[in-house]
Amino acid sequence: MRSRRLRGGPARDAPDRHLGVDPGLHGAWALLDGHGLLLVAGDFPIGADGEIDVVRLADTWRDLAPQAATVELVGQITRIKGRAMGISGRFNFGRRYGAVLAVLDLLAIPRDSVDPTLWKARTGVSADKKTSLNLVRRLWPAHAPTIFRLIKHEGRAEAALIGRYGLTHRNLRRRAY
Repeated sequence: MRSRRLRGGPARDAPDRHLGVDPGLHGAWALLDGHGLLLVAGDFPIGADGEIDVVRLADTWRDLAPQAATVELVGQITRIKGRAMGISGRFNFGRRYGAVLAVLDLLAIPRDSVDPTLWKARTGVSADKKTSLNLVRRLWPAHAPTIFRLIKHEGRAEAALIGRYGLTHRNLRRRAY
């Protein structure tokens, strides 16, 4: 069974491959084609030190050759799953976000950012991660038993929805070097 096309079609001159990135605690990425079909998704590679393995991530994204990316905007985070986040937790979260942006910039992939409240409102999902999983399983049923099989795949689900949002509402910037 093939994945569904993006409702309303892609934005004019849609890039062939668009990367959606959820830099959260269980960060992930998803690659969609210009018509909104999900091609592949994955979790960030984590090194032995518990940090994102930026070399492996750069190699993966280079091989996938996305023409653009949309990254969930990270702001001041004080709570995750109802629990207070300490200073070191916030710092580590910021480091992950910075690593993702650095890899995109290193590969010269134009990117934009989207506030989580905006893309969630536009896609009809809530802060409850299960709503994201339920929606992606309906949008891309062929991937439900694989890419989105487990609850822990919520990062992949959100990355796919961020990418889908980015296809139709993008404001891409290429970084100056």
